[in-house]
Amino acid sequence: TRALMSLLLPVLLDKVPDFYVAGQFDGEMDQDSANAEDTSIKALKEKQERVTSTAASDCKPDKIAKAWLSKLDKAIARRDGAAILAGFAPDVRIRASVKNADGSASNLEISRDEFVASTLTAMGELKNFKQRRISIEATMANSSPNDCHQIRASSLVVEQGVMGKKPYRLESKENYLLEFRSGSCLATEAETVQQ
Repeated sequence: TRALMSLLLPVLLDKVPDFYVAGQFDGEMDQDSANAEDTSIKALKEKQERVTSTAASDCKPDKIAKAWLSKLDKAIARRDGAAILAGFAPDVRIRASVKNADGSASNLEISRDEFVASTLTAMGELKNFKQRRISIEATMANSSPNDCHQIRASSLVVEQGVMGKKPYRLESKENYLLEFRSGSCLATEAETVQQ
């Protein structure tokens, strides 16, 4: 599977070429992230233990978000560009926040056309990809307890691979606004923030 940051790499490298410094800190990143998964799992379990049971309803935001993300991840694993794009609304708003080489951040708005082109390029160039969704959280976007029309989902992701013969490793937080339209769950907003 892959994640949003990998799909956006071609367009990000065009727009913010200095955010990506291949291999310069690979050793430090591996050392810093050696315990990241254990720490994240522990934090997730603690958070789940704090959650109290609420009134039962047919709306299960976590289940819907996990199903949508699973569908996206499977489409990427199959390198099925059409299936990837089918999960995003025609009027989707896509934002990316990436770190520059100097530590500052660049915030970008990416059009659907740029996303389509970037996805197709990424599918052709990406190799040796590994991805891990550390957490998935979802809530209803509206205050009504049974209104599943819109769901806000976020996921912490670690992804690495080789793009254009250059290895990379990114940690990011993905945020989505999922909306039901004509019986389909589509992302109307997508954001990825490099951590």
